[in-house]
Amino acid sequence: MEKVAEHINEMQRIHEEYGAIFDHLFRQHQKSCKQPIDLSPGDLLYYGGVEWLNISDFLGKIKKGLELHAMCFVFKSAVVFLCKERLRQKKKLMVCRNYKTLYLIYKLYKPT
Repeated sequence: MEKVAEHINEMQRIHEEYGAIFDHLFRQHQKSCKQPIDLSPGDLLYYGGVEWLNISDFLGKIKKGLELHAMCFVFKSAVVFLCKERLRQKKKLMVCRNYKTLYLIYKLYKPT
C-alpha cells in the first residue's frame, strides 16, 4: 500500500512540475498531426535524468559554467526530452549550494 501511495505522489509531483509543458506539447502536436498521443501521467512508462551527449547540436554554443539538467520521459505514444538550466542560489550561513530549476530552454518531442 505504501508503494502505491509513493507512486501516486510521484506522478502528482511530475504533473505539477511538467504538466503544463506536456499540455503545450499535446496541443502543438494535435494541430500538426492526426496521430493521437497521450502525455498523461497514467501513460508514463519511464522517466529520469539523462546525459544528453549531443545537446550542443540543439542548443548551439553553451556558456561556460552553465549547468544543464536533461530529463527523458517515455510515454506509451511518445518520448519527450526536456532540458533545463539550473542556477545556483547562494544563501547566507549555508555551506551547501541549493539548485533551483528556472526555465525550460529546449524541448524535443518524438512520437513512437
